[in-house]
Amino acid sequence: MTRPTSSASTPKAANTARQPGSTGGSTTTGRRTFTRALRNLARDLDTAAAPINYRRRREALHRWALTPGTWQEINDRLPPVPGHIHPNLDDRKRQETSAFIWAQVTHGEPLFEPRAIEEEQHETLRRTWLDQRSSTWAKLARPGRIHHFTALRGLLLQHGDTLIKKIDSSTSRSSD
Repeated sequence: MTRPTSSASTPKAANTARQPGSTGGSTTTGRRTFTRALRNLARDLDTAAAPINYRRRREALHRWALTPGTWQEINDRLPPVPGHIHPNLDDRKRQETSAFIWAQVTHGEPLFEPRAIEEEQHETLRRTWLDQRSSTWAKLARPGRIHHFTALRGLLLQHGDTLIKKIDSSTSRSSD
């Protein structure tokens, strides 16, 4: 599956096809509008420089997680948190940040991300991690004014971009 490049004509034509009052194909005008939108989409896909091979990315990251060393490097680059309360940077957070990167790189559904770190844990601990998953994910996805998560998200996206370049430019299936 490929991701189409953005084009001003495609969204405009697609939106026109969904205009209120348009029957979306039951009238001659609706058919022409739909056909034009479809042709614009096909043209955009045909002219895309290099379609993104998301399957290759998912295969490369099938059992992937941030290594403890890479996780430590990311943590070392985080700005200090003022005050006496410091963020938890344990294996649970390493698992969730790995999942975040995986979803960014593969454009995959987060429910299907590999959970290699979590799988190594005792069942009781896995249940505890599950209870905290959505909270961590929400903070990574939309950090808002939480400076720690804003900085962490930026570093994770940078790491994801590095993985994308490695995977898309090589035939190697192993990455960090």
